[in-house]
Amino acid sequence: MRKQRNRLLALLFLGWSIGNFDRYVINYAIVYMGEDLQLSATATGLVLSSFFLGYAIMQIPGGMLADRWNPRYVMIGTILALSLFTTLTAVAWSLTALLMIRFLFGLGEGSFFPTASKIISVSFPEQERSKALAVILSSAGIMSIITALAAGLLLDSIGWRLLFVGAGVIGILLSAVYYFQLKMTPNAYARQPLENGPKPKMPLKRLLRSPLLWKLFAAYFLLYFINWGLSSWMPTYLKTVRGMDMTAIGVMSIIPGFGAIAGFYASGFIQDKLSVEKSRLVAIGFILLSAVLLPLMYIAPSVALFFAYQTVIVLLLTFVFVLLPSIVLKKSTPEDAGFVTGFVGTGGQLAGFAAPTAIGLFIDGFNGSYWTAFLLMACCAVLGAVAFGMMSFRGAGDSQVEAEAKKEVFL
Repeated sequence: MRKQRNRLLALLFLGWSIGNFDRYVINYAIVYMGEDLQLSATATGLVLSSFFLGYAIMQIPGGMLADRWNPRYVMIGTILALSLFTTLTAVAWSLTALLMIRFLFGLGEGSFFPTASKIISVSFPEQERSKALAVILSSAGIMSIITALAAGLLLDSIGWRLLFVGAGVIGILLSAVYYFQLKMTPNAYARQPLENGPKPKMPLKRLLRSPLLWKLFAAYFLLYFINWGLSSWMPTYLKTVRGMDMTAIGVMSIIPGFGAIAGFYASGFIQDKLSVEKSRLVAIGFILLSAVLLPLMYIAPSVALFFAYQTVIVLLLTFVFVLLPSIVLKKSTPEDAGFVTGFVGTGGQLAGFAAPTAIGLFIDGFNGSYWTAFLLMACCAVLGAVAFGMMSFRGAGDSQVEAEAKKEVFL
């Protein structure tokens, strides 16, 4: 059983790594794409946002598909779809074409995390789910390092079009590996079998009445606004404002990348030892500290200090990014895990759509200044802490009945 779970985890890690690479590399490629297609800052923001609009739209349907059908087939289709649209990015000939392709790419990838969460929910015991999530999420840090190192070299040598072709082909090959190796069988942690047929209809109205569902949705949006704002605009900011070249940006970006890896693994281990309530309190402190560090990051007198602040912010927020899906998997039933993950995850992906566009508008609206963009992200951090402050899991660690009495569980 453990061997099978480890194989599942490794395959999910590889799939999320492919998705992360395809999402991260455009943050570097957009500098070259903008030159080729003559994109303004606002148009650049729209391109970076278009993926997340499609991704957000597919979160809930993707979760429902994983709940209703065998998640193995949903996952295979997801990997194949995101890889095909990654390849199609290479043929974009105009702003309109690029927006449409990136939107469809988001639709293709949107089912991945709800489906992966469903697989974890039915395959892993509760006390191991945070660690399993941390392993998958750690690919974000690992791929940020790989992308930072590879992007500058590959973009200068083969160009952005061939880069997207290569990434898409690798994803298509991985979908074939999934077909032969992603095997799932019923186990003691699932409350329903994983047949190929439809599962019982989910009680959507009951879930949508849960206060916790909406608090998590708000927290996802506000905190991922910071994440996507930083990841989408930092390469452009460092090149145009700080005067760094892409190779130097890639090398320096290794530092926060390692911070993310360490943060994800440490967070998964710590959160499986702590109660959800204690983890929530720690998260509030980390979020508020991040709100203070964001303005300091902008006014940092040196690039080294800029990246030092960014690394600390990454370390703090990775704890929160592990906690958010952990709450879902620990406070929802396996039958509902796909829908709930998709619903609250929609908040994070809507942030991915909103952040690049909003920051682009702020930059154009304030004559190229990034100061208001950093203040906007700091405000989102404060509001995110408020969202966590409105949650309470006191007394809910051992008994779901007690948690339901306090309405901080998915009823």
